[in-house]
Amino acid sequence: MSEGIPDDVSDPDPLAFAGAPSNPPVVAQSSQGVTVAKDPGSENASSPVEVLSPGSVYRPEWGVTNEKRCAELDARLDALSIDFDEELYPHMLTAIAGRRWVIGHGLRLAMMK
Repeated sequence: MSEGIPDDVSDPDPLAFAGAPSNPPVVAQSSQGVTVAKDPGSENASSPVEVLSPGSVYRPEWGVTNEKRCAELDARLDALSIDFDEELYPHMLTAIAGRRWVIGHGLRLAMMK
């Protein structure tokens, strides 16, 4: 048999006999509720908030801001709303009224027969 495996084990799991890591990382809870692993020997930041500051996420030389994109979408939605109110709504009312007339007229014809 192999070294270090008990005799009564027929199909050993190789990981079951492996030693535990010598220095397990210390696990801490960050202020945002994200669990992060800390390496006691390093000086790395412990949470995504510390890693990404607002200045590193967006730079003015990139050009487009989220506010600008939101403003453009808002303007487009306003234009669609105006188009719907001015153009589509009267057509929908006409179609609904026409269908009501056809259904009502059809019912009257059916009652007469």
